Amino acid sequence: MTLSSAKGKQPLIMLLGLMVASLAILLLLPPIPQDPSYHQFADQRTLLGIPNFWNVVSNLPFVVVGAMGLWQFGRDRARFVLFLGIFLTGFGSAYYHWNPNNDTLFWDRLPMALAFMAILTVAVEEHVSAKTGAILLWPLVALAVFSLLLWRWTDDLRLYAWVQFFPTATDNLGAVNTTLRSTAAATTLYIPFMEGDAQRYTGIAVANRDTVSATVT
Repeated sequence: MTLSSAKGKQPLIMLLGLMVASLAILLLLPPIPQDPSYHQFADQRTLLGIPNFWNVVSNLPFVVVGAMGLWQFGRDRARFVLFLGIFLTGFGSAYYHWNPNNDTLFWDRLPMALAFMAILTVAVEEHVSAKTGAILLWPLVALAVFSLLLWRWTDDLRLYAWVQFFPTATDNLGAVNTTLRSTAAATTLYIPFMEGDAQRYTGIAVANRDTVSATVT
C-alpha cells in the first residue's frame, strides 16, 4: 500500500472507527426512556378546530422546502432521501402535534431520522468517496428505522439519539463536514434533537447562499 493510498483511506478509517466506538459507548450508558412531559406543549390553543394549532401549522415550511429539494435532487439517491425526510417531517410532525402521544411521535421522528442518516451519507460521498456513500446509504436508513422500532419496543432512546447526534458530532471532529447545494429559499428549519431534560435542538438549515447544512444550536 502506497503512502498516498493510505492517506486516501484515512477519512474512511476515522469514520468507521468513530461509528464503532460511539455505538459501543451506547452499551455503557443507562437506557434513556421517553419523558412523558415531552407531550405537554407550552402553547396548546385550539384554533379553527385544530388542536395545538401553531405547533401543527408551523410544519408547513418543511413540506415546501422538502418538495423543492425533491424537485432538484430527484436523481441523487442520498439527497433525495434527505429532502424526502424533510418533506415527510412536515406531515409526520403535524400528525404528532395534532394528537401528541408516543404512537404519533414515532411518525414525527421517523422522517427526521432518515434525514440525518442521509446527511451523513452525503458527507461520506463528498469527503470519503461516492462509492462508500452509496454503499452506506441503505444500511444507515435501515439503522434509522430500527432505532425507532427499538425505542417503541424497549422505551430506550439511546440508539435514536445516536442516529441524530452522530452526523453532527463527526462534523465537529472534521471527519465528515458537509454542505449540500440547494436552490431552496432562504429559511431555517429546526428539528427536535434530544427531547426531555436536554432541550437541545438540531437544525436542517436552508441557508441564504443556496445551501443546506447540518447545524446544532
